[in-house]
Amino acid sequence: DVILWDLTARRLMKRLSLHKVLVAGLAFNKDDTMLATLGGRDDGRVVVWDIAQGAAIREERSNSATVVSWYKNDVGKLVTGGNGVTFWSYKSPAGGKMVSTAADLGQLKRKVLCMSGDNEDKRIYCGTESGDILNISMNTAKPKLVTKYSHREIGREGITCVVYCNDNGYE
Repeated sequence: DVILWDLTARRLMKRLSLHKVLVAGLAFNKDDTMLATLGGRDDGRVVVWDIAQGAAIREERSNSATVVSWYKNDVGKLVTGGNGVTFWSYKSPAGGKMVSTAADLGQLKRKVLCMSGDNEDKRIYCGTESGDILNISMNTAKPKLVTKYSHREIGREGITCVVYCNDNGYE
């Protein structure tokens, strides 16, 4: 279950129950009206929740996703990572189904542990278990790998946290 608390009043606000056994990841959208959750290995679903209703409004099978991040400028889109990277739109006319697009990573096979998008929703940076950071384009019809920063440059222990910050226009 996902349990939402009002910490000021010290009371339970909502209990969101749908995943089996484990919730592997979660993220709120930028205005905190929606929540995306990822079920664990036994569940394998990405679920989008409407916080005010306390109800799941979309749910789809994911590709072993363990990390999720929302777009910063489009409340209808999110990205999941795990065995690869998948881009999702939950506001689709496809009969209530979410539309998903797998990022084109070429021949790379990486397990994504963390991710952070830029402020314009152009790129998402994904830290991997092998120690690489993947720079993936977000604002195209087919998201694709732009650059891979090698573990020789970064580190060999895996990347467990990535934070995007714009340093005076230098990215």
